[in-house]
Amino acid sequence: MDPGHVYQYRQFPYSVFQPGALPTINPGDYLVVSPQSTRNLDEGYINGLKKDYDLVYSTQSRLAIPRAGAKTLVKYFLSHKLSPAQKASGVMLNENLWNWPDYYVFIKK
Repeated sequence: MDPGHVYQYRQFPYSVFQPGALPTINPGDYLVVSPQSTRNLDEGYINGLKKDYDLVYSTQSRLAIPRAGAKTLVKYFLSHKLSPAQKASGVMLNENLWNWPDYYVFIKK
């Protein structure tokens, strides 16, 4: 909770529940990356976060089965056909196709 930020909904003092611009991320703030994220949570993305954040906790679900329905498979193959410009424009909003059930908790450096 940022004491200098004006929260529209005082009963929910977390950024995710507030409309408008996000408060400034300060050293010591937590970042929780959940399986429900729309970003592709591959190794490159997690390693990119480690530049600005310290990883303090993660789960490792080695026996998990990824979501692999017909829709997921079609989106997977089509995602490889998209150009970088199409990906940047938001043609495919949810990049996290497999939804591996792993959580990551980071602290801002």
